[in-house]
Amino acid sequence: MRKVPIEEAVGMTLGYDITKIVPGQEKYRAFRKGQIITEQDIPKLKDMGKRHIYIWDPAEKLMHEDEAAMRLAKLAVGSGLTLTEPNQGRVNILAEYDGLFKVDVGRLNQINNLDEVVFATLHNDQVVTKGQTVAGTRVVPVAVDHKTIEAAEKLGAGKTPMLRIKPFQPLEVAVVTTGTEVYSGRIKDGFAKIIQQKIAPFGGRWMGQVIVPDDSELITRE
Repeated sequence: MRKVPIEEAVGMTLGYDITKIVPGQEKYRAFRKGQIITEQDIPKLKDMGKRHIYIWDPAEKLMHEDEAAMRLAKLAVGSGLTLTEPNQGRVNILAEYDGLFKVDVGRLNQINNLDEVVFATLHNDQVVTKGQTVAGTRVVPVAVDHKTIEAAEKLGAGKTPMLRIKPFQPLEVAVVTTGTEVYSGRIKDGFAKIIQQKIAPFGGRWMGQVIVPDDSELITRE
């Protein structure tokens, strides 16, 4: 990309998104990457404090931050994950369903050793819920060398995706509680309620509880 005074940018292609921020009121994308700058845009840019902008030169061997961030995200995602639209060099990765988040930490660290790109994730083997943001890619400059993204894609390649979610397998759960003191009613059992609370987030089906005294034959029978 090339930096030019805004007065000279008419007819040129904007190389990045420009966000307008009104503190305490609003924040939105006022100009989009790829937009052709017109005479009518000049006053708006001046109102935003812009005196120069970066225009896109397709002859350059650079990749726009949004395209680069999306390619980074796509190289990693596996089952159970979805992507947001890129915005200012960032793409978020969301969980499509509840499950266990799996990360190939070795490949992730190799990508993060590259300059000008960041790939952040939650920890490996963390329980996540549908719609939760579990990872995100970020390209630091407005444009990055194609070779950097190509290197990341090579590092991220593997037999399995670098990121994925293992869905929970709903299981049927039943409890046999032993103890003559509980069976006789001298002590109230509170174990069943705790178990039900623990299995509910994972889709477990509660099949019931049987309370028996300290009798090996009865315990075996149940």
